[in-house]
Amino acid sequence: MINEKLLERLQDNGIDEEVMLVDDPAFLDSVVGISSDGRAVYDYEIMADELAKRYHMSVEDAYEHIDFNIVRALPHYGSKAPVIFDPIVNMDE
Repeated sequence: MINEKLLERLQDNGIDEEVMLVDDPAFLDSVVGISSDGRAVYDYEIMADELAKRYHMSVEDAYEHIDFNIVRALPHYGSKAPVIFDPIVNMDE
């Protein structure tokens, strides 16, 4: 079930409630956009931070959890699978 705040954000952007989301409420604030083909876009770093806070784990453990339990499962979601965006770090810094 989609949280009401997120549903409102999606509807404001012309996306209906059939958008596929990662099934964990810890990630609702990690949705940063909608792709051109109507898929939810998550920020990988925000996901890890939110998971670590919610479940009292290290950020490193949160990344491992996301990689093992979510990223590996995305191909099984089909064509409406959420997108997990991993920002490129500026190498000049």
